[in-house]
Amino acid sequence: MPYLTSRCSVIAHILLEQTEPITISRLAQTLQISERTVRYDLDELDAWLAAQNVLLVRKRRIGVFLDRTSQGFPSLQEAFTGASDSSRIYSGAERRWHIVHRLLSGLPQNLSGLAEATGVSKSTVCRDLEDVEQWLTARRIYLSRARDLFCTGNELDIRKAMVDLAYERFGRMPLVKLLQTAQRPLKDVLWFPEGFSLSTAELISTVRRLQRDLQVSFTDESSLEILLYFGVTLSRIFSGKYVFLPEANLVHLASTREFLVTGQVLGELASSLNLDFPEAERCYATMHVLGCSVTHADASGKTSRAEQYLQAAVKDFIAEVSHILGKNLSQDPVLLQDLMLELRPWISRARFRVGTPHDTGSLIQTAYADIFRAVWASMPLLEVQFGVQFDLALAEELSAYIAAAWERTEQDSADKYVTAIVVCGAGIGAAKLLSSRITKLFPQIQVLQEISLAEFESFDTGSVDIVFTAAPIEHAASNVLCVEPLLGPESQEQVSRYLRDNLHQFENRDRYIQKILMIVENNCTIENRSKLYQELEQFLYAQKVHSILQTARHYSLGSLITKKRIILHADAADFRQAITLGGELLVRDGAIEPDYIRAMIEHTVAYPSDVVVAPHVALAHATSCGNVHEVCMSLVLLDHPVPFHHLRNDPVKLVLCLGTVDNYSHEKAIYDLLKILENKYLLDSILQAEHVNQILLTINGIN
Repeated sequence: MPYLTSRCSVIAHILLEQTEPITISRLAQTLQISERTVRYDLDELDAWLAAQNVLLVRKRRIGVFLDRTSQGFPSLQEAFTGASDSSRIYSGAERRWHIVHRLLSGLPQNLSGLAEATGVSKSTVCRDLEDVEQWLTARRIYLSRARDLFCTGNELDIRKAMVDLAYERFGRMPLVKLLQTAQRPLKDVLWFPEGFSLSTAELISTVRRLQRDLQVSFTDESSLEILLYFGVTLSRIFSGKYVFLPEANLVHLASTREFLVTGQVLGELASSLNLDFPEAERCYATMHVLGCSVTHADASGKTSRAEQYLQAAVKDFIAEVSHILGKNLSQDPVLLQDLMLELRPWISRARFRVGTPHDTGSLIQTAYADIFRAVWASMPLLEVQFGVQFDLALAEELSAYIAAAWERTEQDSADKYVTAIVVCGAGIGAAKLLSSRITKLFPQIQVLQEISLAEFESFDTGSVDIVFTAAPIEHAASNVLCVEPLLGPESQEQVSRYLRDNLHQFENRDRYIQKILMIVENNCTIENRSKLYQELEQFLYAQKVHSILQTARHYSLGSLITKKRIILHADAADFRQAITLGGELLVRDGAIEPDYIRAMIEHTVAYPSDVVVAPHVALAHATSCGNVHEVCMSLVLLDHPVPFHHLRNDPVKLVLCLGTVDNYSHEKAIYDLLKILENKYLLDSILQAEHVNQILLTINGIN
């Protein structure tokens, strides 16, 4: 029987998980190899599958897939996905991963047990152990070959190795997607101890709550790091393994806000699993939270001495880089904030020696060699200030920000009429540089924001003209462009072609603004037409991407009413049914309980004048009694208006349903709504809307 290589095994896994054909190019992108190599691997896999009585189908221009009607397909599926170790087929790399995990578990192992678990001979296990020992030694963990096989080493190093193992088995970004969609149980990734029960959804929910309570948004890679480290932490506590931290670390960490929030969030999860959460474990988890990179953070109230010290150090660093480059970058406020945001986690990472090293490349060093040398020469200033030692990875990250600021100083000040966002994976600095490259090479494009892949999942691509990403996105909309990280010549041609092909759509925007100006001119005199045009453009377009990090006190109308919370051309027999339609949208979104719908209807019956807030507009709401989980709002536009029993403003065509959790967090949304109600043109644009995007354009354009 032909031998199944590690990469062929991965391809087999992918094909088993696919319900539709997958192209050679897509496999090449996923595995990060050439299409030619994929074809060679498919030839080998085909021969192996034939021995298993499974047919591999390859159709030109359609893709590759497994014939699920093949005689051996059920056995193949069981062999790759079965719960029993002995029934599974392991490639060489998978065997070594499996052996490493068993050794890291802390339980003594023997050759016979490992051979039985991986389905190979003891001599094969002995050969595998040579590679395993090298892997462990590189992580300061040592393999004892006494009567039994077991690992010895520092508990922190063992936990770090467990996370490294998960990365090595599944890769970084594919694992992010894997866990975010909760399609694979977390135990399959981390191999939790027997009897330890923790779902992927529970852990993902914990990480999301951590972001919300800390008012930050982690990068995709950092979200994954936190998720994995939290999973390892809880599984090790379950196994009776505890960490011991120096007193100096405990004192330093206990004074941080992250310590308070992390302890509360992870402590509640540990309690639900009937686990004690010792102080040292709380500090250990906090160290990893402090070491996480973020894409956005709420800067309000950050006036601590440590923050002022960091700001002063970054200013000195920028001044030194500016001196070496001979270009003053000190007046760029965006650069200062970006570098502070990037440096905070790196300082913690270096101080506590935690976190997973980020992949580095040579793109920045090659394309911006002078900038990289200036950054590398200036980094000792930061190392002396904070008493830590940084590496090349940070130098590349900081160089990306400096290069972005450099590009900004050379950008054309031409009018911008095409809006865009940039979707980033791990490196927000690289995303900032891509944004600057885009706006420098294409002055008509205005990049509104850089967001993570996780944030992009809930982003309405129709709210901007172009979405730029350096990583392929599945089932992407037509306005999503996958480009090179530094926007090379091929990508520039791709963007130029897209702009040419869609120019008529962007020109429609000009006609839209001109129509507004015509309406204004019919009623008054415009003293400065060009200035009014620019302000209208800014109002209607440049601000239409709502902030993903709205704090609880500043929920805007655009942040609450999303595409899935809107119904157009609705049909309702009366106001009760109209409110129910809007309420059901919020119930499906998990924002309210069904009994809140009844409360809104009862409130409308009792106080119609409190609900019908303007001619043909109703804002249904009620007092929350624990049946509203988050601030929320939905919008229903009726084809046939219905009476709400208001003396003057009936019948109602536009029904908004509002759920609140306190007395203040919805104030911004109400203020935005008032702006629409006071502007006949904006209100009519919603009442007469034929498409959801027309409504989103209006509400997201409110400043």
